[in-house]
Amino acid sequence: GPAAAVPLGLREADLGTEILDLHGRERHLLIMGDDASGKTNVLRSVIRRMMSQHQPRDIVFAVFDPRRSLAGEVPGDSLGGYATSAALAEKLAAAVAGELEKRASAAPAELAGLPRIVLVIDDYDVLTAGGSSPLSRLTPFLPLAPEIGLHAVLSRRVRGASRGMYEPFLTALRDSGSAALILSGDRAEGTLINGVRARTLPPGRAQLIQPGKPVQVLQLFLNEESSRVPG
Repeated sequence: GPAAAVPLGLREADLGTEILDLHGRERHLLIMGDDASGKTNVLRSVIRRMMSQHQPRDIVFAVFDPRRSLAGEVPGDSLGGYATSAALAEKLAAAVAGELEKRASAAPAELAGLPRIVLVIDDYDVLTAGGSSPLSRLTPFLPLAPEIGLHAVLSRRVRGASRGMYEPFLTALRDSGSAALILSGDRAEGTLINGVRARTLPPGRAQLIQPGKPVQVLQLFLNEESSRVPG
């Protein structure tokens, strides 16, 4: 398939494969689910698929991973930075923002050939605990993603989402037309995205929400954990 076409899983309705098109109708992906529901597995799907479709010079990942669940997933030649705490995340976000600022002010011809930048953010609720917003420097660039070659894939728990959904970076991600996967979670958290609530689901089962399309239920593909040493 085309570059950045990520097979997510099988649709419940017809058992066909659902494809996430990060270069087309979706630029970003928001993943929500409680512990052991399969959030990190989705991030592995995105990383591995995009690495298989691009040369190292054509893509760079900035990984924000406070629980180190993605350690070793991205080889050194594609890894722009790896942050495991809010303080390190703020430094990495500032470095990425500097590059994006240059792209935002460049002429279209100057952007040709530049690598795509993929923000991979696991356990965002851990990074923002205590009211911090370490990725705030990146917020203005999310709506410009198609023009500057930016993608963001973010996961957080459903628990506490009723308070955390209005954090600025997360709000900008939602408003930029991202697709969303809601895995298992507590319905009592209320509506999360487009009026959809979480519900109790088996691990790897998710509701897919896309702008302008009905909600679909997917069984997500499973990825084994990486055995690579972080680089």
